[in-house]
Amino acid sequence: MISRSLGFTFSVRQARLIFVLCLTCAISGCSIIGSDSESESAERTLPEALDARRVSLEDARRTVTTPDTVNLAAHVVELAICPGNYNCVLPDGIVIAESPDPDAQEDTRRIAVNSPRQFTEERRYLISVGVTNPSGRNVDENLLEVIGYSLLE
Repeated sequence: MISRSLGFTFSVRQARLIFVLCLTCAISGCSIIGSDSESESAERTLPEALDARRVSLEDARRTVTTPDTVNLAAHVVELAICPGNYNCVLPDGIVIAESPDPDAQEDTRRIAVNSPRQFTEERRYLISVGVTNPSGRNVDENLLEVIGYSLLE
C-alpha cells in the first residue's frame, strides 16, 4: 500500500492505473485542445477587396490578358485544408464557384490561400485576384492569386 499525506491509500496497481489514466487524459486533452483551435475561423490575413473590374471566373481563368488584377463574385464552396499529420501536394486553399451549389457542369476553381479558415463555406465574397501567366507550366489557364476579399452577403 502507498499512503499519501492527503489521507488516500492506494495499492501499487491502483497508483499505476491512476498514473496511466492521468497521462492518457493529458495527452488526449492536448489533442482535443489543438483540434478545437483549428476549427475556429482564422484571423484575417488579406485586405478588403480592391477596386477592380469584375469578371466571371471563366474569363479570369482563360481570357483576361496577363498580368492584371480583377474581382470575382464567387461562393466559397469548400475549404481545402491539408490535415496536420499529412504532407499534401497541393497547398491549402479555397474552392470557389459562381453559384452556391455548383453542379458537374459549372466551373469551380481551387485557389491557394495561406489561411483558408478566414473564409466561411457557403458564403459569397468579392474576391480580388492577381491574374498571371503560368510560365513554365504546360497549362492553358491563367494563374489566380487571392490578394483581397470582402463578404458580399
